[in-house]
Amino acid sequence: MKLLALLTHLILVSFLSATYIPNSISNINGNLSNISFSMNTNEGLEASNVKQLGLVDLKNFTSEIAVVLFYVPWCVFCREMLPEFDKAANIMKEYNISFGKLDANDNRQVVLLEQIPKFPTIKIYFQGVGHYYTGISNSIAIVNFINSELNRDFYISNKKTLENFIDRNNSGVKIIAIINSTLNSSLPKPNTTNEHESNDNNLNSNIPAYLKISRKYQHILFGHTFTNNSEVVEVLLGNSSSYTDSSTVPLANVSSHLIIYTPWNNHKDIFGNYTSEDDVDTGRVIVKSIDLNSLEELDTQVRKYEYPLIIRFVPLVTQRLFSDDRPLVFLFSSENDPIHNEVMKRFQKIARKFRGKLLFIHSSTSLPHERRIRQVLASDDEQTPIISILKFSDVKNRDFKLNKIPMNPQQPPLVYRSSISGKGLLADSILENFIQDYTLGKLKPYFKSEEPPLDEENNGPVRIVVSTTFQNEVLNNVDQDTFIVFYAPWCGHCRKLEPDFNALGQRLHNLKTLKIAKIDGSQNEIENIHILGYPSLMLYPANRKSDPIWYDGDRSVHNMISWLASHVTHQFDPEPFLNPDNAFEDDDLDMSRTGEL
Repeated sequence: MKLLALLTHLILVSFLSATYIPNSISNINGNLSNISFSMNTNEGLEASNVKQLGLVDLKNFTSEIAVVLFYVPWCVFCREMLPEFDKAANIMKEYNISFGKLDANDNRQVVLLEQIPKFPTIKIYFQGVGHYYTGISNSIAIVNFINSELNRDFYISNKKTLENFIDRNNSGVKIIAIINSTLNSSLPKPNTTNEHESNDNNLNSNIPAYLKISRKYQHILFGHTFTNNSEVVEVLLGNSSSYTDSSTVPLANVSSHLIIYTPWNNHKDIFGNYTSEDDVDTGRVIVKSIDLNSLEELDTQVRKYEYPLIIRFVPLVTQRLFSDDRPLVFLFSSENDPIHNEVMKRFQKIARKFRGKLLFIHSSTSLPHERRIRQVLASDDEQTPIISILKFSDVKNRDFKLNKIPMNPQQPPLVYRSSISGKGLLADSILENFIQDYTLGKLKPYFKSEEPPLDEENNGPVRIVVSTTFQNEVLNNVDQDTFIVFYAPWCGHCRKLEPDFNALGQRLHNLKTLKIAKIDGSQNEIENIHILGYPSLMLYPANRKSDPIWYDGDRSVHNMISWLASHVTHQFDPEPFLNPDNAFEDDDLDMSRTGEL
């Protein structure tokens, strides 16, 4: 819980520090609006083109291009948005876009799965990747937003257009595809009267993969030109003083090229400049002979260069980093550390080897946000430099039985810690081996755990479980039913439950097929378990440990015994155990043996 809370705080800091809306490109002349907005007042009465969705429909529905409204029926603002959303769907009914709406009141898990911050929320999806609409409840505004998201690739017709394109949003990455003219020989000649012209329809029919990539990455500006446009191509591939090569990446023998402009120069500065748009060295990557029809190949190159080789950990980029599906490799090191420069050289070398597959991040430990992330990823007593890896779980690809257990599907990220820090990182390729072992699946994640109690101190009616013993006590003990409470010492409801849960353990103590146990959820982290609230009582049935059952009934001793009797694998007659005389001397345990709940 503490781990996720700290990371959530960092994300909120970055959210408040950065604009949530995609970078505007309105001052670059271009035909962004391909849709006519003339309509009459009767359009709101048309049959709805919006499909009512359930949670099970969402994955397939958003696999291509889709716009989804997440709402709750009792929300006044949602009631205002719904008819406007219907109008927007009717305006765009001739386009190959799916419109859907999902009642989050009936599908509450969607709030966590889709990270819905408020209601109403509209997201546009491209191949399952969603982007938020942040505008007003107006059909024309919604259509304008959708149109701007669809038209994210622009035709570079001449040198002036190229200069405007490169100068726009200096703090962001720009990508230009040089398309083999033969791929588009049947296309009409582009209109060169506009400085920056959308060529969406042509690209959609000839190189759809590049178009899909342009829609996937909101923080990157995409453009294209053709190999027969010598004025632009000479600048893109030549040795103009304005643009110097950063690196060259030869690929298969395909005639199209990809030019990636970054706001950093890998030869001079290993960090990205995320705070200033002035005096930014522009590095250029030329990806030669790339197949623009290969979505996988394009995605590989974009992911490889969308960040600097080493990313400086600043609040402005935390939201994007924590939303990325790649592992985050953190190096905590201060410039005052005697071995800082040597460690950074080694870190850069490893980063080049795994670029695009892992994200490499440098953080000092002096600023508040740096100290907070260090608390998450490293022990306070470790000496810098420190290396750790953070991996967020892929929520959408998991099968959560949320109807049975109130667990947060946004599982806590996994942390991998090195047992060696400080000067030891430079010995015997420790740094390189740590990252190599992670990529090979040889490392085990770190989970916070209390020290397990001694056996002679843990033989009472309520068994004490900690993180390091959970596997053996609960999961590996396949022949025994286990009823366990996740609690927190500061929780008032847990303290209220304590005497009844202790009494439950006393009465069922001689039932050898059933174990009554407890675990301090605030001090023990369990893989794939993130409890939403305390206390949480769960039954792990014998021979069905992968399918635990959440107890949400009355927490009296009588009700818990009656419920367990019918839900455990080894069912029993509850009547003999409902009699308080079957407890020990009374219903109060010796707390020196069981500890507080």
